[in-house]
Amino acid sequence: MMLVLILTPKQPLKFLLDIFGFSFTIIILAWIIAEGLFLTITKSDNSLPTTDKKVLLIDKILNIVTIAIITISIFDYTRMQEISHKFWLINTTGIILIISCIILRYISIKTLGKFFQKDLTVENEQQLIKKGIYKIIRHPGYLAIILMLIGTALTFSSFWALLSAVVFSTIIILYRIKLEETALEIKFGQEYTDYKAHTYKLIPFIY
Repeated sequence: MMLVLILTPKQPLKFLLDIFGFSFTIIILAWIIAEGLFLTITKSDNSLPTTDKKVLLIDKILNIVTIAIITISIFDYTRMQEISHKFWLINTTGIILIISCIILRYISIKTLGKFFQKDLTVENEQQLIKKGIYKIIRHPGYLAIILMLIGTALTFSSFWALLSAVVFSTIIILYRIKLEETALEIKFGQEYTDYKAHTYKLIPFIY
């Protein structure tokens, strides 16, 4: 609804008919459907949603930031659509980045299997997964979200969306990671401390 309000009546159709607008729409729909399937396939019967107010607040803020970044990106693109195609290489890079993020997200969730949780919960039978991509980085799913938002900004050549994606989404996700790792340290103790010492948090071989 927010998106419809900031676009003129002719702009939504013009946006959807545009190659990057159409590609982005299809990819985002695929992301949403895939995310729903991931949650359905990996859902544990024993899992309970978190009641931690900090986590719930962080998740709400992240959702708002995500919607804001997508809205700003599309608004900037439709407002400057006549010259946006001059940045087609940046736009294409953004599309490729989003697709790569969906693949990364799938791999991270698939590797966790039944231990993947959308909410910040640690189950009694929880196991510490250290195989596959988790041998290198501890939070590939969060990296995928950050890069997806950066990819969105690049797809529509939006400087303000890119700035928001790099700064705000990263800060929010890093704080959520802090809460998650605290819970995991309580659950696994020294095992998780050792795991942290031999892996990177978000960016392979860097951070």
